[in-house]
Amino acid sequence: TAPRLAPLKIYAAGSGEDMFALTETVDEVISLAGKARPAVLYLGTATYDAPAARQKQTSGFEARGCRVSALRVAWDTPGEAEMRNAMMGADVILISGGNTLFAIDRWRRLGVDALLRRAAARGAVLAGGSAGFISLCEGGHSDSMEPASYKNPPGPQLALMNASWAYIRVPGVGLLKGLCCPHYDVTGSNGVERADDFTAMLRHHSGEDGIGVDNWAAIAVDGD
Repeated sequence: TAPRLAPLKIYAAGSGEDMFALTETVDEVISLAGKARPAVLYLGTATYDAPAARQKQTSGFEARGCRVSALRVAWDTPGEAEMRNAMMGADVILISGGNTLFAIDRWRRLGVDALLRRAAARGAVLAGGSAGFISLCEGGHSDSMEPASYKNPPGPQLALMNASWAYIRVPGVGLLKGLCCPHYDVTGSNGVERADDFTAMLRHHSGEDGIGVDNWAAIAVDGD
């Protein structure tokens, strides 16, 4: 674990593309960074580095005059120095929504999870919604098994409208303690309410704190 040199700064939203398309969200993240035009690094692994997802979640920052760059690791494998320099140059690291399980697995293979913890330790704002929220916590209630969130899955593919999938627990990088649930007030495409399923999940993990955040809500952390 990286030694903490600055207060923890996190902006965790219940949704990714929905919340980060709002000017209010952009303003709150910029305020948390403490700079008028912070340098923003976009980490779009959970959406497989899709350009459309990046544009929707970062255009508000560009409109404020922020310099926005991206670290693409979904399919590319940058060198350690390139990844470290990208993280070190960012005032805000914006983590996209999408498939949390894919993102966490990829980050662990490349060491991105450790770099995120170092960035948080030096005082960078780590922001994200949905999968971006889960990835900041010790673990989260995830819809990563939803077929619509897959890209080129191995083996036989479920039809995109298949409603038989179940929510799962996915680990994060551990900056926020406890088990979190984004989209807390939403019913998934499997017909199951997130709030009810999250409650059941917590019963299986007694002693853990639960953090539920509605789709159009966020929590901000400024200091431990």
